[in-house]
Amino acid sequence: MALVRPYPVLSLLVLMLAVAACTSPGASAPAASLPPAPATATPANTACSNPLYPVIKGAEWIYAMSGISTGTFTHSIVAVRADGFTDQDVFESGVSRTGQWSCNAGPLTALSPAESLSAMVQTQGVTAEYQTVSSSGITLPALLTPGTTWDRKFTVEGTQSFAGQDVQGKGDVSYSCTAADSEIVAVPAGSFDAVRVGCRINGPITVTMAGFEIPIEFASAATMWYATDGGMIKTENEVSGIGHSTIELTSYAIP
Repeated sequence: MALVRPYPVLSLLVLMLAVAACTSPGASAPAASLPPAPATATPANTACSNPLYPVIKGAEWIYAMSGISTGTFTHSIVAVRADGFTDQDVFESGVSRTGQWSCNAGPLTALSPAESLSAMVQTQGVTAEYQTVSSSGITLPALLTPGTTWDRKFTVEGTQSFAGQDVQGKGDVSYSCTAADSEIVAVPAGSFDAVRVGCRINGPITVTMAGFEIPIEFASAATMWYATDGGMIKTENEVSGIGHSTIELTSYAIP
């Protein structure tokens, strides 16, 4: 019996982790670009006020992916609470994902990054069900100045079906990020003055196929750019032994 190679799952997992700070991905022609939206701040009396991620109900971003994975997806804020918010990703395939975030007077934390992986894998013709077993750390700090550092760790496990075979996967993932200087970044949505963030992602993943456990160590280096009152503008990610991926903002609208 032919075994399923674990690399499609692994590459998508690392890609999802690299962009978990602000959005969770999913070809057609890019959406029509909108002019840069005016600066719009989240009301200061909410715990979700973050200058680099406008947590505003109805805010919407459209991204295009190239490299390891291709396609487009729409990321939006569908509900805002006193201590958190709900976001949603809708992929061009029609698959959608809804996730919960917690807020703590600026810092933002995605509560279910593994569930984002499930939606992304489905857009690649693979069905998957992953869960976040435990997590610690934050996803995006309140302020990013050169030299700001933060860490995130979480454990994921679940099942995917590929080529008629069920594959079990589990692992402990960690990433550490450091903010750098601001720079001008050009994407289809326009040019932005954005803060550059570098992240190193590491973790052992164990894939079980045909009764055999296969441990895999992976490493990824990601660079992300965040614009004030604009959110994530671009991500470049290099996955060791797998390849390169790019995510770019093509249009957005913030109420």
